[in-house]
Amino acid sequence: MRKGTLVLAVLLALPDTTRAIDVDYEVGVAVRHSDNINLSQTNPIEDTVRSPTLYFEAAQVGRRIQLAARGDLEYLDYASNTFENELRGRFAGRLNFNVLPERLDFVVQDYLSRQPIDQLAAFNPGNQQQINVFVAGPSLYTRFDGVTRGQFDLRYSNSYAEEDEEFDSDRYNAAARVLREMSSTSSLSANLEATDVRFQLEGGASDYRRYDGYLGTAVERDKVDVELDLGYSRLELDDGFEESSPLARASVNWRVTPRSLLATTVRYHLTDATQSLVTPLEIDANRRPFADFIVPDVQVEPNVFRERLIRARYRHTGDRLTLQLVPYHRRMRYVEQDVVESQDRTGALLLADYRLRPRLTLSLEGGREKREFVRVDREDTDTTFSVSLAHRFTRKWTGRVGFQRRDRDSSAIGRSYDSNAVLLSVTYQR
Repeated sequence: MRKGTLVLAVLLALPDTTRAIDVDYEVGVAVRHSDNINLSQTNPIEDTVRSPTLYFEAAQVGRRIQLAARGDLEYLDYASNTFENELRGRFAGRLNFNVLPERLDFVVQDYLSRQPIDQLAAFNPGNQQQINVFVAGPSLYTRFDGVTRGQFDLRYSNSYAEEDEEFDSDRYNAAARVLREMSSTSSLSANLEATDVRFQLEGGASDYRRYDGYLGTAVERDKVDVELDLGYSRLELDDGFEESSPLARASVNWRVTPRSLLATTVRYHLTDATQSLVTPLEIDANRRPFADFIVPDVQVEPNVFRERLIRARYRHTGDRLTLQLVPYHRRMRYVEQDVVESQDRTGALLLADYRLRPRLTLSLEGGREKREFVRVDREDTDTTFSVSLAHRFTRKWTGRVGFQRRDRDSSAIGRSYDSNAVLLSVTYQR
């Protein structure tokens, strides 16, 4: 798990802070049986997995300390020993310590996730690894006048992959920003960033430097929030390779009704796997009955790629119905395409919960994704569907039973599969 709980450990070591931490948790045990746990077309294997689980959230908003953290932990015990028993977890946390109020902060972040070892293989338990990204550094603030301020950030990052040593790296980032408040609901910013990336494996990927310059704006209205960045990036590798690219990022959140939100994200920029992982994990979405419902889309690779992303998210929260619909398209082109497999991913995800009775909830999940791999000329279409019923026995105890169907239709010989799984679980929630 490496640094996955470092944020909490640092906080607990500080004096007079533990009493102010708000912690919620959920513990439980699940039993899952699959008729094709290895997701194989030619040699499907049945197995039953027993797994105690823990989910937690921790938060604190104080004068000197601000904390937001969430994570989950599970131990997988395979009854037929198809795979080795193991402990797995996910974590996303940020700790902000006000060293000098409104002048100097020290930030610690940590992101632990589960990603594929081989993107071309099925996402079964034998093709998964833990990835950890740790970030820390100071932020200095200054105010030029009543509406203009400056911000200077220094960050050290460490990336670690359980299996892919070539991914392990240290990076150093410096950023200077000027932010101007145009009104009480809008602002403009000018940003300059420089990043130096050093890989730990000798003879592996080439070290590189990256420079970003962009203008940003943020607008908040009664029903709409808009954020926009426009600029340019330059990449310089130690092996002599150079690449430049426009930078464009936009997000729009429209509160259609008091209970409905439509969010749109558009990105076109140079990025890499480490940057993709330094985001709050959507653990809530992944806390569905089947934790592997959403296959991660991060290719654990040290090389830089040009990303084009278009994603919409509609969310409705009603008295009885909670609904999320997420269509998306992601195009990834590595700057060194002869080394890494570029790909396109297009799909949609549907998550719905409907309360049949005050203590009985029906959950439906559906997903379909088409992946096109450029270099190997391969196309996969993944379809997943699950349904479950959850009964709340008391305010703290919940039981759940569920069924999942997974299919892959692949143009590669021997890479298609289908599987069925059933789940039974009991959880205690604080």
